[in-house]
Amino acid sequence: MKGTEETNNTTERPFVSGFKRLRENPTSLDLSAEPTGAGMGDRIPEGQIPGDTQALQRLMLNISTNFINLPSDKIDNGINGALKIIADFVHIDRSYVFQLSPNGSEMSNTHEWCARGVTSMIQEFQAVPAQDFPWFWDIISRGEVVSATDVSRFSPCVKTRKADRRFEEMQSLLVVPIACRGSVMGFIGFDAVRERKTWSDETVSLLRVLGEILANALERKRSEESLRESERKYQTLFECANDAIFFMRETTYVDCNSQALKMFGCTMEQIVGQPMYRFTPLAQPDGTDSKEKLLERIYTALFGYRQFFEWRYCRYDGTLFDAEVGLNRIEMGGNTFVQAIVRDISQRKEAEEALRESEIKYRTLFEGSRDAIYIAASNGRLLDANQAFQELFGCTREEVLAANAKDSYVSAEEARTLGELLRKRGYARDFELRLRKKNGTVMDCLVSVSTKIAEDGRIIEYRGIVRDVTAHKKAQETVRHMAYHDQLTGLPNRMLFHDRLNMAMARAQRNGTSIAIMMFDLDKFKGINDSMGHEAGDILLKGAAQRLGNTLRKSDTVARMGGDEFLLILPDITGMETVHIVAERIMNLFGEPFVINGLDVSTTASIGVALYPQDGKEAETLVRHADMAMYHAKAEGGNRYFRYTSDINRD
Repeated sequence: MKGTEETNNTTERPFVSGFKRLRENPTSLDLSAEPTGAGMGDRIPEGQIPGDTQALQRLMLNISTNFINLPSDKIDNGINGALKIIADFVHIDRSYVFQLSPNGSEMSNTHEWCARGVTSMIQEFQAVPAQDFPWFWDIISRGEVVSATDVSRFSPCVKTRKADRRFEEMQSLLVVPIACRGSVMGFIGFDAVRERKTWSDETVSLLRVLGEILANALERKRSEESLRESERKYQTLFECANDAIFFMRETTYVDCNSQALKMFGCTMEQIVGQPMYRFTPLAQPDGTDSKEKLLERIYTALFGYRQFFEWRYCRYDGTLFDAEVGLNRIEMGGNTFVQAIVRDISQRKEAEEALRESEIKYRTLFEGSRDAIYIAASNGRLLDANQAFQELFGCTREEVLAANAKDSYVSAEEARTLGELLRKRGYARDFELRLRKKNGTVMDCLVSVSTKIAEDGRIIEYRGIVRDVTAHKKAQETVRHMAYHDQLTGLPNRMLFHDRLNMAMARAQRNGTSIAIMMFDLDKFKGINDSMGHEAGDILLKGAAQRLGNTLRKSDTVARMGGDEFLLILPDITGMETVHIVAERIMNLFGEPFVINGLDVSTTASIGVALYPQDGKEAETLVRHADMAMYHAKAEGGNRYFRYTSDINRD
């Protein structure tokens, strides 16, 4: 809404800005947190948070890490938080998520964050036909990115005034798909309203990673919600003893259980053959027409959409009573029926008939779940497993029933920890465990297990859900590596270098040893880069990094600072003798020319050295002194090394 503070329009409460917590603790960002005081309208000023690729990579890593174990009921709040954090980070005015309907024909705006003064559109864009944006939908459905610096040219391409209105206040747009298993579930959008904006390739690539993170989270949320719904209804049918069960062909009763006769006070002959609205009043308490509304519910169930609702019934003698009704399509004997389960809310008595009939629905939900579900005896022998479980482990049903769950464990320690947790608490939720498939492939999994306890306290049965998160963890590790390593050479970057330097200094202080910091660059690199091109320069840098990595000790750290500058940490040295040896070794590395595009290219290195604690007790001081020594070596003609002295400051 115009003129208001920033808005976060979903059923969840607004998410407070995560930037302060990210600065204070870069490895912890709680996306499910409730607001704790930071103003939603407090925009992060330009330059307050470094907008570089590495910072965005770290932000993505935090978001990914938090979503892994975020409970499904907190995922909407987590998405809201992620939208605000990313929007503030890349300085855009509106961020949002659209999700597709089950058949893919419509899209709805499910989550949104707006900066102060920016119009909210979430209420207006619900159940929008995808074909209202034909050009847009054609790109997104292929899993590609929509990026436009100037949105004004899109107006002639939309089909409706409503679609055109989406772009009226917009200057620039970036949209990335949300896809899972190759299927597009929706998309994330970023609107620049106040001024035009251009997104770098690196930013677009990382925001695509956000699309993958949200896809996994939404898919998990849908699966868990489906499983919880099935378990709830299954338990309802099994635990209640006073449910009336009807079978209808189209809209006519063809059979019912004895509880239905008792509940409605009639005989079988008085029910079979009657229309379904025979036992309802003309209108429901809210004034709707009973026949019309009940027909709508039944035909919806025939199309495969389970119905559950409250209804006002009347018994055969006209007495009114309220009930809970569940409608579900089932197949029996080659015929399609609508099964109606009616529960008298006033009595709630158990019925064995309802328990028997619910098994059909339970098996349908059990087999249809995308998550791998199993039931095991107390000794680990598998008693039952659904189709998803068989596909995940590559086994037939016969092989599953002949197997023991313990056979799939990779680590005895992990298995022992899980067993102790189940004995102590009776359940485990999202327990990280490595499991082995039939073909020997090892998976990283999240396992949720509940136990069935006998009267004497013994565990007699396990019921579990297994989710393969191997791909997710691999993506997380990739993002983590990108955040701490130079993308060209694969060497540690500036951030990882400083982390290791601080640890080395702390260890040296405890042990009374020294550290050598060596900064060096390649002599005449600029001339090579300018004459042969940047690609040749990159090849030279990668070759130099490879030679350095093969020469140094495992305890040493070599990092690329940028350009052709490298920094080296030599920990736990006792004097300059070690420095001389390493420096000579590095200089000898460049004695053999590099082969670049079929040509021999020679270069040398200029090295500056600073010792801890002799030449400085702070990391920044040591690096600065090593840098000064290196430039002194270059001034002396290069291809040499020089240790920092106080005379350099006077020079």
